[in-house]
Amino acid sequence: MTVYERIGGEAGVAALLEGLYTRALNDLLFDPFFAKIDIQRLKRHQHAFISQAVGGPQQYSGPSLVQSNAHLQIEARHFDAFVEHLHGALQDMGAADDVTEQVLGQVRPLRGVIVNSITP
Repeated sequence: MTVYERIGGEAGVAALLEGLYTRALNDLLFDPFFAKIDIQRLKRHQHAFISQAVGGPQQYSGPSLVQSNAHLQIEARHFDAFVEHLHGALQDMGAADDVTEQVLGQVRPLRGVIVNSITP
């Protein structure tokens, strides 16, 4: 059984993203990033990206992580906080510990690709 199936398929990915963005949108650290973003569009892209990453049938066809984040000043603290929100959203939806670790294990290595700014 894939991680996609274990978190509840399409509905599970949607619930995960809803929980993740509820957390992130309430975190002042992310205000500069979300100020001019179409959140629903972002969620659609994230849905395809996450679904594909966890073994779902969707195929992400958007820009690369480097391209989609190049205009943002993402520091390590932003990435780490976002991963913590992802962890919390997985816990909130009752994902098994091994599923949570599998998802986080796929996300954490992306730090080097997504972080593109250093705190002065």
